[in-house]
Amino acid sequence: MKKDDEIKEIYTSKEKIDQIIEKLKGYSFENLQKTNHYNFSVMEKDTDEDFLDKKFQEFENIEIISFRSRENNLRNYDIYYRNEDGTYTLFAINLDKVPIILNAYKVNRNFNKFKEQLIKKYGDKLV
Repeated sequence: MKKDDEIKEIYTSKEKIDQIIEKLKGYSFENLQKTNHYNFSVMEKDTDEDFLDKKFQEFENIEIISFRSRENNLRNYDIYYRNEDGTYTLFAINLDKVPIILNAYKVNRNFNKFKEQLIKKYGDKLV
């Protein structure tokens, strides 16, 4: 991760998460704008977009959101959804105007272990 792309804040409280996702609730996955990077990533990782479509609306499964301001001046939120199997799905979304998906994919890693490592490394960013 480039220095300018580093995590600035991490949100774990239901109140703060609800405040951020409120901006997404009026959108379906289908009508969100998607970047070329997203489209390439889906193809490269053979990501099931039907899975992402269903997962996107599962706002109750969001447990962590991190905020990053990027080198290209885009500000994005990395939104972490807990999956039923204990893994997680990540949506990187810019919310400055109309929501734009920068990337989205399922991660085959234990969510609890990831969360533990994230807080260990970036605990000073917890809000």
